[in-house]
Amino acid sequence: MRIGELARRVGVAASTIRYYERRGLLSAPRRVSGRREFDAQDETRLRLVAGLKAAGFTLDEVATLVQSSMAEQTPERWREVATAKLRRLDGEIERLRAAQRVLARAMQCTCEGRADACVLLRDPPSP
Repeated sequence: MRIGELARRVGVAASTIRYYERRGLLSAPRRVSGRREFDAQDETRLRLVAGLKAAGFTLDEVATLVQSSMAEQTPERWREVATAKLRRLDGEIERLRAAQRVLARAMQCTCEGRADACVLLRDPPSP
């Protein structure tokens, strides 16, 4: 299949596929008359990359996961990686919730732009 069809099937832009190729997340496809031709394995790999991205993995993390050797790709190893990622996401979620609370509190401020009267200075949020 051509790049446009693959992009439609997986729900990504063709430019994303080309970028993933350059990053080494996808193997360079075979060419027919100068055009990229992808197969079912390419689609599976692209869906894996998209799934990992949707799960919050960075492209560097995705690259490490999809480029690891078959010996490293065990269910136990995946659980370790996923558990560590969940811990990092939980920490990030808590940090964002704290920022949300501070901002919500700041929205109640009546300082009218005077820093010395700002609620964030009078009663600073806890870290």
